[in-house]
Amino acid sequence: VMQGGTLIVAGPFSVNGNTVAHGSGGTGAGDGSEFGAGLFLQGNGTVTFNPGASETQAIDDAIADQTGSGGTGANAGSYALVKTGDGTLELNAPNTYSGGTTLNGGTLKFGADNAFGTGTLTVLGSTLTAASFMAIGNAIDLKGNLTVLVDAADTTTLTGGIGDTGGAFGITKTGGGTLSLFGASTYTGDTIVKAGILLAGSAQGFSSASAFKVAAGATLDINGKAVTLGSLADSGAAGGTVTNADTIDEILTIGADNTSTAFSGVIQDGVHSIELKKIGTGTQILSGANTYSLGTTVAGGKLQVDGSITSAVTVASGGTLGGRGSTGAVTVQSGGTLAPGASPGVLSTGNVALAAGATFAIELAGTSPGVGGHDQVKVTGTVNLGGATLDGDVLPGFVPSVGDSFTIIDNDGADAVAGTFAGLAEGDYFVLDQRAMTITYHGGDGNDVVLTATAATIIGTSGPDLVDATHTVAGQALPTDGDDLINGLGGKDTLSGLEGDDTILGGKANDTLHGDEGDDTINGGKGKDKAFGGDGDDAIAGGGGNDRLKGDAGADTLDGGPGKDKLTGGADDDTFVFANPNRPDKVTDMSDGDMIALKKSAFPGIGPKGTLDADAFHVGFTASSPAQKIVYNQHSGWLEWYRHGSHTTDPVAFAKIGKHLDFLDHADFIVI
Repeated sequence: VMQGGTLIVAGPFSVNGNTVAHGSGGTGAGDGSEFGAGLFLQGNGTVTFNPGASETQAIDDAIADQTGSGGTGANAGSYALVKTGDGTLELNAPNTYSGGTTLNGGTLKFGADNAFGTGTLTVLGSTLTAASFMAIGNAIDLKGNLTVLVDAADTTTLTGGIGDTGGAFGITKTGGGTLSLFGASTYTGDTIVKAGILLAGSAQGFSSASAFKVAAGATLDINGKAVTLGSLADSGAAGGTVTNADTIDEILTIGADNTSTAFSGVIQDGVHSIELKKIGTGTQILSGANTYSLGTTVAGGKLQVDGSITSAVTVASGGTLGGRGSTGAVTVQSGGTLAPGASPGVLSTGNVALAAGATFAIELAGTSPGVGGHDQVKVTGTVNLGGATLDGDVLPGFVPSVGDSFTIIDNDGADAVAGTFAGLAEGDYFVLDQRAMTITYHGGDGNDVVLTATAATIIGTSGPDLVDATHTVAGQALPTDGDDLINGLGGKDTLSGLEGDDTILGGKANDTLHGDEGDDTINGGKGKDKAFGGDGDDAIAGGGGNDRLKGDAGADTLDGGPGKDKLTGGADDDTFVFANPNRPDKVTDMSDGDMIALKKSAFPGIGPKGTLDADAFHVGFTASSPAQKIVYNQHSGWLEWYRHGSHTTDPVAFAKIGKHLDFLDHADFIVI
């Protein structure tokens, strides 16, 4: 091909002439044949091979151009080779053309080392295969995905670097042979090992920006090189094998691309051993039976062991170890996290040691350890908590009941748990994800770490607080089904208990208080409060201010306290307490069976404690005898206190209880 022309070869084609390995150069354009080759390309241009499907084009002799044959100056000339079509092109001789090679369809098979001349091998999407043990040194630019087929017992070696300037493209390894990558690879697409062996010829041969996927029956061999993978995952339904067949122990680093992946295959020692290091921010799940022996470091992201690791694990700052499988001994450094389970689950380990500044994180979804229940570390060996931080989440849909217990560390044998969690001594009350808990380090068979749900103590702020089944004060527990203490302190609070006999204190300001179920004690404190007992026999006190108290269901006791209060007993037989006759209250639903309690110290001369004397009560407009101290005016509905009976000149109206209560008599009053 002369003078910069273009040659396009389609259909079956073969060149089998004599090969001239080195030309001597020519003196002019017309003397290009002096370079000598089976196919000589003069000037600058492109030669394109376009075999159709099922067709093969074979070049058994060298392809050369002027520059590749030593030509310079006027004798220089560079040709590119382009492979198109769905068929196969075979290059079976060392070639010296210098313009690079473009692979754009079908299969390119090389039967000699350096079959692609010089220049870059550009891949737009195709298959590369070799005859027997062959190597090429060209840099490879992926502008499409490349499949490399290596037959069983053969080895193909790529010594040039592999990049992808046209996008995120990768390599798929097929065939039962070995593909060795030596050059510095930077491509960002997937590396898929479907069969045979993919071997690291150098530490940079495996691209740290690529996601590596290994199929069942295939092998990824780090070959004694400190390689870094973007991530590690299965190819297809199951994963293959990662090993080290070289004579040097080395570190395999995974997670550089910050993605989350799962690998069900096996990481194992080969001729020499492997150490695993997890980096990045993603999660790596290992669900296979891994037997590598040099240990594991979790330096970033999360390593979730759902299978097994037989060696020790170190969790560094920024790393998290979790899963529902098994590991060797576990050491968690400051800034690292041990988070057993997988929403939730049990992680079985050897010795466990946590440093101060480390975190032990759990999830609770039920009272049994394992899936559907709560997280747990099951330890065969010793446990040292080292002042680490205990953290956790109560998963949506689960509300612990008071008394529920959770064994978060199941320690074997009789070894005592060394150390405690930060700020949590034996028996301490604390809050875990808005749930009130206590902790013991002597639970279970005497040496387990057990959390127990308990009643909440909730202390409000100086501002308005909202406490109910789904809200609480920042950093504090939600109400429980136990006997909670809820204290609003300052601010206009809305406080609600749940089940249990709760104590609810409004504190300052105008509060709204709900006892809900249980026999609750409610005190509005200062302010104009609203208090509701809910179910149960509640004791409700308004405190200072003009309050509204409602007992709801149950035999309630309502005490308005200082202030002009409105009292509603609700269903059942209630008791209304009066301790300040000078601040009259209103009872809205006084009925047969209800009681009125009079504080003896507030009503001097009322008589002895107990049921009010019969002659001390009178129905009428005024007291008609010195003994009559309490008068009910059924026309106005008021109760009046006559301190000196009929000799009183200034009776005090202290309660309006309703008109025409014909059932009312002295037995409905009690002096306390």
